[in-house]
Amino acid sequence: MTAGFIGKIRSAALYLECAMAHTANLINAQNQALAKNGRQWDQPCKLSTEARLELRFFLTRCEFRGRHLPNNLIEVLLVSDASNSGFGGKILKIPPDWKEHIQQTTLGFWTGDELKMHINEKEHEGSFRVAQGCLNPARSYVSRQEPSIYHLNMLTDNQVSRCYHNKQGGKSPLLNKTTLEFQRWATEAFYPSKLVITSTYLEGDKMIEIGGDELS
Repeated sequence: MTAGFIGKIRSAALYLECAMAHTANLINAQNQALAKNGRQWDQPCKLSTEARLELRFFLTRCEFRGRHLPNNLIEVLLVSDASNSGFGGKILKIPPDWKEHIQQTTLGFWTGDELKMHINEKEHEGSFRVAQGCLNPARSYVSRQEPSIYHLNMLTDNQVSRCYHNKQGGKSPLLNKTTLEFQRWATEAFYPSKLVITSTYLEGDKMIEIGGDELS
C-alpha cells in the first residue's frame, strides 16, 4: 500500500455514496507516511487496523459505479444539540406523508463512559441519536414507498460536528466511528430509499430561537 494509491482511493470516493466515511483512517496513514518520507508518494504506508477495515470496504463491498446525485432531493430537516448531561433535537421539516410515522422530538442522557466524552463527541453522537430517535419510527413506512433519495440536513451549533458530517470524516477516531455509523444507518435503514447527510451551522442565538437548545 503506497501513499499514491490511497490518493487514488480518495479521489474515487468523491463519486461513491458514503465512501468518504471509509477513508478517514486511510488518509491519516497517507499523511503520516508522506510526512515521514519527505512526500514520496511511491513509498509504502503502514496501515492501522482501522485503516485496513476501510480498505476492505473498497476491495469487497464497493461497486465502482459513480453517479451524480439529483438536485431535487426531498428535504428532511432536523435540529440537534448536546450538553454535558444529555442530548435532544426535533424535526423541523419532513415530507408530508411521513407525519403520522415519525417522532417529533427526542432526547436522552449520557451514561457511564459517555459522560467523559469531549463536547464535540457528544454533539456529533447526539446528532446521530436524534436522527435515529425521530426517524426510526418511519423506517417501515418509507421502505414500502417508491425508492427516493432524501436530503437529511442536520442543524447544529457545533462546527466540528458540522465538518465531520460534510466531509464524512476527519482525524478523530471516535468522531470517525460515529460518522461511519451514521452514514451506514442513512444508507441502510430506509432501503431501497436512502438519506444523504449534510449539516448546517447555526449560531447559538439561532439555536435558542428555534428551540433546539432547550431539548438538551
